[in-house]
Amino acid sequence: MKILLNKKILSLISIVAFGIVIAVLSPVLSADFFCWDDKTVALSPLVRILNFRQLIYIFSEFHAGLYHPITTLSFAIDYTIGNGHAFEFHLTNFIIHIINIILVFHLSFKLTKSKACAFGIALFFGILPINVEVVAWITSRKDSIYTMFFLAGLILYSEYLTKGRKGYYIIVFILFLFSSLSS
Repeated sequence: MKILLNKKILSLISIVAFGIVIAVLSPVLSADFFCWDDKTVALSPLVRILNFRQLIYIFSEFHAGLYHPITTLSFAIDYTIGNGHAFEFHLTNFIIHIINIILVFHLSFKLTKSKACAFGIALFFGILPINVEVVAWITSRKDSIYTMFFLAGLILYSEYLTKGRKGYYIIVFILFLFSSLSS
């Protein structure tokens, strides 16, 4: 009974935590483009067409003085889906941030073996002002995507260390490459 009660309480606390994160971040979804570089980078002619030729260009050229092709590709996908409206860009940032919170929880749990501790760390990560900024500032997506691949790589690397499967190591290398191409 005690274990069941703890699981129910933990589930309720998790729901409340995600509610807090959503409440803190949801106003961003109705925001417009914030900074001059949001429009320069996220709405540039490079992201307005999504085809094979443009994909090659995204991965072979600098974009607004930056080389982060995976981030640029995500802007192109958002532009294609939402026809350049800010909502789709903010929604993608929001979803990536939620994924990062889950990854932080998972990594923290692997390191601490405590769900309560991992929960606190993930909640703190979710509402930390610098992380709220990467959701609100569209161009800062590069940091969220980098973090997503980096955290996933850390989790899989710990699996590789535990289980010794070479497949994990190869995936870690791929995640490192994606992370490097995001920021």
